[in-house]
Amino acid sequence: EEIARQFQLPERKSKIATLLKQDGQAYCICRSSDSSRFMIGCDSCEEWYHGDCIGITQKEAKHIKQYFCERCQEEDPSLETKFKPIKSQEIDHFDHQIQGVLIVRSLINKYILERKIAASRGSCGECSNCRRTHDCGDCRICKDGKKSGVIRRREKCLNRICIKTGVRVKPYNSDSSSDGEISYRIANSAIKDGMQCYGPGCTQIAKPNSKYCSHNCGVKLATNRVYQVLPQRIQEWSLSPSIAEQLNRKQLESIRKSQEEARAALQELDKRHMVIFSY
Repeated sequence: EEIARQFQLPERKSKIATLLKQDGQAYCICRSSDSSRFMIGCDSCEEWYHGDCIGITQKEAKHIKQYFCERCQEEDPSLETKFKPIKSQEIDHFDHQIQGVLIVRSLINKYILERKIAASRGSCGECSNCRRTHDCGDCRICKDGKKSGVIRRREKCLNRICIKTGVRVKPYNSDSSSDGEISYRIANSAIKDGMQCYGPGCTQIAKPNSKYCSHNCGVKLATNRVYQVLPQRIQEWSLSPSIAEQLNRKQLESIRKSQEEARAALQELDKRHMVIFSY
């Protein structure tokens, strides 16, 4: 019975029942009487084979419509094992898995490329300043550029300079007439390392004491999580029995039983009524 439950092929259930009745009979190429392991039957000679002896797993057997052993195929070359057609849903699921793997690989390659570019420029590529894509507009470099109206390509926005590595910049001294340069390293305490926004696909810096750069990013992430969790929860709800439904079913059974008893009592009264009037 355990084998019959595991072997989900309706067209061979009668053969399984016959197999279970024949105790002590030798099967398979190993000529063993062990029927506790997974077995599959040839649809030509009706000989049974252990799956591990012929290299067929139970999962693979579920996709086989007709199986013919090697001996029968050698005797009749026209016999070929036939497989069930693959459902379109399984193909779509497989394509979706491949697409997911390709996306992950592209993201990894993009991350490696960004790290290489950052390393060649002398930056870490991971801190908040390296992740900035636009100038801040508030530091002295940006303000000086706005005042003069000239874009200084050699001088970089201070909030886009790597915090970990630091660079050489000109000192800000409007009173000094010296054209000399003083090199210094930006201290880690001068600029705080902010987190990247948790929003899907967002590369902006999160607001202080927040995981998101805006309210919209928080809503998008929550929506994506709902779409990921909700289908699984609905499936779990459909599989789990409802207590209210069970109680309603019991009440319906009780009402039907009462109706049957009432009908039986009415029939008995009708019989007695007929007997009384017959006299």
